[in-house]
Amino acid sequence: MGFTALPPLTFGTAAKPPADTSPVRTRAAARRMHEAKLAADLLPELPAPGETIHALMSGRYDLAQVIVATARRHPVAHLRVTSLSANKRTLRELITEADTGIVGTLTVILSGFFARHNKELFQAVREEVQADHPGSRIAAAKCHAKITLF
Repeated sequence: MGFTALPPLTFGTAAKPPADTSPVRTRAAARRMHEAKLAADLLPELPAPGETIHALMSGRYDLAQVIVATARRHPVAHLRVTSLSANKRTLRELITEADTGIVGTLTVILSGFFARHNKELFQAVREEVQADHPGSRIAAAKCHAKITLF
């Protein structure tokens, strides 16, 4: 008894686009939408004066999703974020909130390690923030904390 040849594996979308024009939803896009919903549900209201919220980063969403969901519900005069690192998407999301006025002033402190190992991204974002958002700043320091202050 012999084995029949299997067709070669393919990844991504087919070379020929589907006939209908509905948007293609990838697993990654579906996962990102689910993560955003989880993040939005995490902080439905801001704490009362004298209260704080402590949230565990479970890996089912990222901090930027929590920040964006919260800021959209409750516009922020000054957003302060510290983190070990960030990626281009996360930084773009924070700047977009500042562009739309949902976030007034933005202060981001990333680790010196991140700034040294992502020089081009760090410098480009820093220059954009300084040019387009007076009073906002992005800096690097010895920091490993992940703290967000609204």
